[in-house]
Amino acid sequence: MKTTKQKQNEAFAALKEKMGWKNPMQAPRLSKAVISVGTGSLKDKKKNEVVADRLTKITGQKPAPRGAKKSIASLNLC
Repeated sequence: MKTTKQKQNEAFAALKEKMGWKNPMQAPRLSKAVISVGTGSLKDKKKNEVVADRLTKITGQKPAPRGAKKSIASLNLC
């Protein structure tokens, strides 16, 4: 698997020809990626475990689950 640095170098080489850039600082860079998933209800433990497992495989980090900040009775969040 390629590192971020290798991908940026390859992308700059392609953009350099297309845009006529000379300095690598002219190219846009990816600095941060945020992944967010809404699972609905915390009551369904199996569903939450599956989602957490998939996120762990994708990102390489265990997700930090958060409950709803505000309970809304009609939505049955908490």
